Amino acid sequence: CVLATNTSALPIRDVAAKAKRPENILGMHYFSPVDKMPLLEIITHEGTSNEAASRAVATGLKQGKTVIVVKDVPGFYVNRCLGPYMTEVVALIQDGIPIDQLEKAMKKYGYPVGPITLCDEVGMDVAAHVQETLSG
Repeated sequence: CVLATNTSALPIRDVAAKAKRPENILGMHYFSPVDKMPLLEIITHEGTSNEAASRAVATGLKQGKTVIVVKDVPGFYVNRCLGPYMTEVVALIQDGIPIDQLEKAMKKYGYPVGPITLCDEVGMDVAAHVQETLSG
């Protein structure tokens, strides 16, 4: 049995520390909107078994996802990249760039949704928690 969390920021090792079988704990981080975003991060902590990781990868592949296995570090992989992007979005808004212009520009560039829509879909509380995690 594998127990996976879809957390954006909680350390997987902290979740595993409370488990009877920590070797079966990992993260499976899906992205919003799930039906449009092909990427799936499998997050392993130092005690995750190879069997649990392999099962999670196989599950993601069956779902048609592009699977990457990443370490249990703040922000994992994608949120480490997304954090600076979102910081710049806030700076652009503070500089007077209209939100609808940012949304349209990023969709035209190839993002499935604009940055403000993304924050709305994942929840401002989640976005704020991820940013706090990345800030240390």
